[in-house]
Amino acid sequence: MKNRQRVSQIAQKGLRANSSAAPPAASRRSARWASLRQLGSLGLIALRLSVRLVTQPRTVRSLFQAHVPTQIMLWRRAKRGQAAPITRDAQPEPKPFFFPSMPHAIHYRPGTSDAWTILEWLLLLTRDNAHLPPGPLNTVLDLGANIGVTSCLFARLYPEARIVSVEPELSNYELLCRNIAPWPRVTAVHGAVWGEKCPLCFLDPHEGHWGMRVIPSPNGENGGPPSLTVAEIMEGHDLKTVDLLKIDIEGAEKAIFESPDLDRWLSHVGLIAIELHPQVPGASEAVHDALGQREWSHRTWGNLTVFRPPGACSPEYHPNLGR
Repeated sequence: MKNRQRVSQIAQKGLRANSSAAPPAASRRSARWASLRQLGSLGLIALRLSVRLVTQPRTVRSLFQAHVPTQIMLWRRAKRGQAAPITRDAQPEPKPFFFPSMPHAIHYRPGTSDAWTILEWLLLLTRDNAHLPPGPLNTVLDLGANIGVTSCLFARLYPEARIVSVEPELSNYELLCRNIAPWPRVTAVHGAVWGEKCPLCFLDPHEGHWGMRVIPSPNGENGGPPSLTVAEIMEGHDLKTVDLLKIDIEGAEKAIFESPDLDRWLSHVGLIAIELHPQVPGASEAVHDALGQREWSHRTWGNLTVFRPPGACSPEYHPNLGR
C-alpha cells in the first residue's frame, strides 16, 4: 500500500508540473525504487498464496499466469522510472482467472494492475471472511467495481442479493460487464460516484487501470464519465436499503463524505467496507470524521476498513436491514 501511495504521489507531482512531460529525474529514481519494491511485494504475495492454495491447482496455475506478466510490467516500469499512461491502443487480450469455489472464471488483462486487484482479494479471502458480513444479504452496492472481482465474489457469497456495480473507467467497465454476465443479479453502471452532480474529468496517476481517478473538470466541460451521487444510484435502482456498501473510488470518498447529501442515504446503509486513500489529501480524514461523528465503529483488515453503525456490536445486529 505504501509503495502504491508513493508512486501515486510522484506521478501527481509530475502531472502538476507538466501534464505532457515526464517527471524530473529525481522523481524517476524514486518511482523506480517504488516499482522494485512492488515487484518484490507481489512476488511474496504470490508465493504465500500458492502455499495456502496448494490443494487448488487450477487457482495456483491462474495465479502464476497473472503474476508473471505483471512482474514483467513492474520491471519495465522500474526501468522507465514511471508507469505508462493508460491507452486504449494497448489493451491485452483478457485471460480467465479461476478463484476457489467460483463456478465462473473472472477475466483480467495480463501485465496490468488487474493482477493486483485479484491478488488483494484472493489474499483477504484466504485469511478469513471476518471482514465481510454473514449472509443472507438483500442488497450490495459496489462503488469502484473495477473489472468486477468484488462484484462476482459478492454474487457468490450472497446469492440472494441484488448487486449494483459502478465503475467510471470505460475499459474497466467493459470487462466488468463481461465478468458479471453469468451473474443475473448483478447490474453494471457506467459512471463516477461524487458528492454532487458536476462535470468530471480523469486524472491518471500512472498506477494502472485500478488507479484512475476523477476530479471536477477545471473548464466545466464533461470530459469524463457522468457523475452520480450515492442517493441517485439508490433511487435509480430502487434500493430502499443497502446491506453492504463497498467503496474503492481512489480518493473520491472525500467528496462523498463531505457532501451535505450524506445523511440522506447513510442511515439506510447496514455496513461499509472501504479502501481508504491517504495519499489523497483529506480523503481518509473526511471518512473518519463523518462516520466518527455519527458514532460508527471501525476495524481494518489489510487495505480494507470496515465501518459499522451504532449498535452493530450487539449479538442481534445484522447488516441486512430488511430482516
